[in-house]
Amino acid sequence: MDSGTLGPLRRTLPCLLVLLATVVVAQDDVRPPAREKAHVTLSMIRTAPGGATLPMMAMGPFDLAVGERIPPTVFAAGAAGVDSPGCDARMTMEPPEAVLGRFSLVWTVAAEVRSIETDRIVLDVTWQRLKRGENGPPLAGGPTPESITLREGERVLLDFADGARPDWLCARNFAIELTAGLAEDPALVRRQIAYDVWLVHEAPGGQRQSRHLERTANQGEESAFQFPHQRLPSVAAPKGSGAEEGLQVDVKGTLRGRVRPDGTIDLSLGTNRTLWYVSPDGSGEHVGDGGQKILSLHPQETIRVELPGATRNTQQPDRYARDLSGHSFALVLQARPLESR
Repeated sequence: MDSGTLGPLRRTLPCLLVLLATVVVAQDDVRPPAREKAHVTLSMIRTAPGGATLPMMAMGPFDLAVGERIPPTVFAAGAAGVDSPGCDARMTMEPPEAVLGRFSLVWTVAAEVRSIETDRIVLDVTWQRLKRGENGPPLAGGPTPESITLREGERVLLDFADGARPDWLCARNFAIELTAGLAEDPALVRRQIAYDVWLVHEAPGGQRQSRHLERTANQGEESAFQFPHQRLPSVAAPKGSGAEEGLQVDVKGTLRGRVRPDGTIDLSLGTNRTLWYVSPDGSGEHVGDGGQKILSLHPQETIRVELPGATRNTQQPDRYARDLSGHSFALVLQARPLESR
């Protein structure tokens, strides 16, 4: 299908990262943010001697709006000493002094939600690993909040403690883990979203080619796409370079959408473009760039996102600029909610 059949674009949206072209938002396109909540959990995990790594205990999950927080939580693990070789752990909201004399490992952790977008949550996290006893500086962490950004379903280890100590007979190591995602609206959690994605290539002389992919995903589910590679002729490939077959352009990405109660769709679009000169043996320099863009669109609304031109992220920028001259690439996409299952 030629991209000319897609119809006029209805509006443009702002670029958030360097991969995506800067465009303008019309004033009537600005919508108030949804009152979304983040699904946040703090966990202490343990790796048993010769065994698997599994959660021991967790605070949460909590569904938190921006500005809400998990209150200060104390995690404690390990026996009190070699005379008490058993395995013990505790989670409490008491002051850490209540357990500092009884456990070899004590953490204090607190987290506050700073922002929520379609597929990422920003949290301010304060944590410390404390020294046994009531006095003394923390062994790790500090009093200043650390800003942590998590994509949907990501996990991050705040701290990891090696288990090479005689009073940790029950574990090889302990760690404190933070996970976050978006709390789904129960009325929308079973919705599905259909996506149409086109890669539009315009070449010198006005030639135009488009490739089309269809994807369907559940509410909040990430869906990957990848287009067949495009091969551009090399204008003046150096003799003996092994690049006579031209410049290859590979475009792939991810989509994650959520239907809002008013029927609009919040969409996270991740894009990765790789450029490389293909030699006869399949080797060659790979130059990649990528970015993330957050969109809000109406069902069947058409959005066009321009991909960048020549790259400077190479030792041969002039060569890439020459072979990309006159060529442009763009992603055109539509999304629509499907009926509930």
